[in-house]
Amino acid sequence: MTGCWVGSGEVPVGRALHVEVEVSEEAVLSVRPAVGPPWVPVAQDGDVVVIVGRVERVEDDGVIDFRVGDDVVLLDGTGLLTEVVEGAHVELRVPEVRLYPYEL
Repeated sequence: MTGCWVGSGEVPVGRALHVEVEVSEEAVLSVRPAVGPPWVPVAQDGDVVVIVGRVERVEDDGVIDFRVGDDVVLLDGTGLLTEVVEGAHVELRVPEVRLYPYEL
């Protein structure tokens, strides 16, 4: 899996971190067939990162609560896919993922 760490200093190995995930504007979000797990939540497909999850909730402002494995990621769905509905399994394909440290 490839990604770009944008924090200062080295990535702390062996520690859980809170991160903000940024994907490039070339992201493609598509609805997958309505099948449940098991699926690999994050995988590499050639030069593309594939993130598969389930839409937990769609907020009025377009933000999607996107379950990826055991975690929920907030995804700004503006311009990605307007017809996504709660409960849908979706696949996000992106050429690059950037990880920023995030403190709660």
